[in-house]
Amino acid sequence: MNRSVGTRALCAVLAGTLTVGAGAALVGCDASAPAAATQGQGVQGRRFTVPQAYFGSKDEGASKRALEEAGGTDVVRDSDGNYTVTMGDASFDAFCKADLDRTRQLLDAIPNSPDFPQVSAITYNDGLTEVALTCTKADMGSQGENAASTVIYAACLHQVIAGDDLACTVQLVDGQGQVLDTYSAPADA
Repeated sequence: MNRSVGTRALCAVLAGTLTVGAGAALVGCDASAPAAATQGQGVQGRRFTVPQAYFGSKDEGASKRALEEAGGTDVVRDSDGNYTVTMGDASFDAFCKADLDRTRQLLDAIPNSPDFPQVSAITYNDGLTEVALTCTKADMGSQGENAASTVIYAACLHQVIAGDDLACTVQLVDGQGQVLDTYSAPADA
């Protein structure tokens, strides 16, 4: 079975599935513009949008400070709570690497966790576009859907921040590697 999640539906459906930053919607997750290279006032770098979901429950001041501490300037919050920021290339690269590390830690915490006790292992590629969750039973039901949704949410949030194309396919597999179910986002992934 192959299940696709449209990008806008991903934002709406997955808003509550990520325990880190619970209650935060992935506003702007259908952003089509990558982090754009900019020049101005002697600074070369990138102007990009960080979805509100990245900050979880942090208030506006704490979110802006976090971006500034990461090397961001000209931080502007829009009406949806997303932040547009300019960073030099080195700061942008470090910010994206730190976010990738954070995302991998979140994914690595899924197997055998209280929320997903029947997921025994996870593997993923460098771009977080292909993920396999090893399951301890063939019929995972809503736990399988929730695990796949959590992975897609986290991976796509990182991809938005890094300016990558949104693409994540999650396969639920049994202990022998047989595919039990497949989930993907966006719908054409």
